[in-house]
This record gives sequence, structure tokens and C-alpha cells, in this order.
Amino acid sequence: MIKFGTSGWRGIIGEDFTFDNVRIASQGVANYLKSSGQKGSGVVVAFDTRFLSEKFALEASKILAYNGIKAFLSNRDVPTPCVSFETVRRKAMGAINFTASHNPRQDNGYKVYQADGAQVIPPVDGEIEQLMAHAELPDIEIAPPVSGGRVESVMNFCTPAEYLEFMRQTPEVFSDAAGAAAPLCRARNGPAQAMEADVN
Repeated sequence: MIKFGTSGWRGIIGEDFTFDNVRIASQGVANYLKSSGQKGSGVVVAFDTRFLSEKFALEASKILAYNGIKAFLSNRDVPTPCVSFETVRRKAMGAINFTASHNPRQDNGYKVYQADGAQVIPPVDGEIEQLMAHAELPDIEIAPPVSGGRVESVMNFCTPAEYLEFMRQTPEVFSDAAGAAAPLCRARNGPAQAMEADVN
């Protein structure tokens, strides 16, 4: 059974974090979006630099597409804050992000976001977890149809210029307790490296 932790599910790649489980999780999310009557342009799907994250994201997008939900799939790895930014900017129903943040490299994670760009919290996360537990893989091929515009590859996913403009317009979000400007990011080995290079 897929168990939610902080805003989603994390597991060891190839052990419990598998393509089949990613598909089941995505079917559970699709079931939640449909049963709860969520409104929006679609679902943002993103990923970081971890092993297989890009391929997991594509599979999640295909399951959404099969369920008639448009997926806005990033065409490159992106920092986590960009997922929230794109969700709000596109007026999406929510988002799925493949990342395991500070956890060991053999792990990956499946994070779910709401329409306001925030990660899911109780009771929503529990509802999605239950739907995942009862979800069945669609009776489709490993590569479901992605035609008809249901999966859109997003090239300009949260560009530095757009994100910096957003920061300028919402300084209260990017300030510390004293009101001083907080750093854009502290890039280490993740996708923020590319954004940091673009900004510099």
C-alpha cells in the first residue's frame, strides 16, 4: 500500500517506488480530482534531478491524460518552488512533483499540490491515500495515448525572469522576519543550479 508522509509518498527506487506504483498513485490522484469536482486548467507535473524522475513524471502525465485531465509536463528539471508558482500561474487543479528533497539518493518521492500551490495536508492527503489504495491500473498499454493535446510539454516552465518578477510583486513571501530580502535559492546539486546560472 502507498503510504503518505509529508505531502506525499517516498520510497526506494526499484523496490517500492516503481513505475507501476507511480501509475497507481497517479490514478488515485485522478480519481480524487474527478470525485471532488476540482476546477482548473489541468495538472502541473514536474521533476527534479533524481534518477528516473523525468520518466516517472511522463508516466504520471499519461495516466492523467487517460483520465481526461490535461497535464502540463515540464520539459526539464525544476526547483520545487517553481512547481507552486506554475500551479498558481496556470490556474491548475493541482500538481504532482517527483522529488525526495534531502533524502538519500536511492529514494524518490511523489509530492501532491493543491490549486493554491501548497502541498496537500490533512484531511486531503488522507483522502488521496485511500483512493490510491483502491485504485487499479487502467486497462491500457504501458504507453497510454498522449495525443489530442492532453499532455503539453512546457518549455518555458517558471523562467527566472517570471519568477523574479513574482518575487518583486510579493516581497512579503520572500523576506525574513526582519523584512530583509531572502535569497532566491541556495543551489547545491539540484535543478536550482540552472536557474542560479540564468539569474547570474
